Amino acid sequence: MPEAWIQLRLLRAKDEALEKEAERIREACTAAHNKKHIVECPDCYGELLTAIRNRYLRSSDTEWFTGRRAFLAELDALFTEAKDYRIHPDEVDARIQEEKRAWVRENLDTILGSAEDPSAQDAILDRLNDKDASLDGIAGDIDLALRTDEVADAQFDAFVARVSAAQSPDDRIDAYKEMFFVAPGEEPLQPSRQKYIDMLKANKTMDQVLDQVTTDKKAKEAARAQRKDLEDRLNTFQRARAAHGAKMVKKAKAKEDMEKSRIPAEFAHLPPCLVCGEAIELSRGYRCCTVCQLFAGWKVSETTVYCSEKCFRDPIKGQVR
Repeated sequence: MPEAWIQLRLLRAKDEALEKEAERIREACTAAHNKKHIVECPDCYGELLTAIRNRYLRSSDTEWFTGRRAFLAELDALFTEAKDYRIHPDEVDARIQEEKRAWVRENLDTILGSAEDPSAQDAILDRLNDKDASLDGIAGDIDLALRTDEVADAQFDAFVARVSAAQSPDDRIDAYKEMFFVAPGEEPLQPSRQKYIDMLKANKTMDQVLDQVTTDKKAKEAARAQRKDLEDRLNTFQRARAAHGAKMVKKAKAKEDMEKSRIPAEFAHLPPCLVCGEAIELSRGYRCCTVCQLFAGWKVSETTVYCSEKCFRDPIKGQVR
């Protein structure tokens, strides 16, 4: 949602509000002072010029003319001249309309960025160059070129009405928050979106906020891609480590099988330790009686074995007594 389109819609809403206020002043002047034209009544004429002047020179909102200092300075001087009857008030209005056209022309690409019909921009530019075409009618054409969804359009109309009726900056910011940053039924505001509300409170434009949203989104996507890459690398490492472990187990098993194949048959199945009864583990080593080993070779008796040096030297059953 470009800021320029929001400002265009607010422009129309605030202009309508100003026209109603001007009409109220005229009617009150006619009823109270019975003048044919408000210019003939200095007090009411001054009140009307003050209402129009405040619209442009004392607005607290960010609007299409915000930041156009040269224009605002010129407008201030024109109001003074009109109040002193040195120029006709129509000259003030003509200057305002001229600047509005310039602003619309400057921002037309941004405003019509989401228009479905690409030819709409050329048609609107032609109307902007036609001095007889009213700016209000041109704004209506732009509005029609952008409207595609009745529900969304109705929501945006309500948003514009709320912003134009805002009595304070906080009211305006609340309208932006509920329109753009809080999903229906979602309350309170998610902490990750609070920074954008803070930007609005710091008088940043909606375009600046949207730029920040885009930047944050890209950074988040980059972080997500980086995390995925790290997870992929970690998974690859874990698979490699598991494969290496399996390979080492297989290698150790093959080595053990090879060592067993080299063991003489008479030592392949040794009896348990004579002293403690523990099974003999060839990998840990063992001790045996040399004489008994000879008898075992002659098949006279079984081999007598000991699982450790301690058992071998046992004072009761050990070989050394």
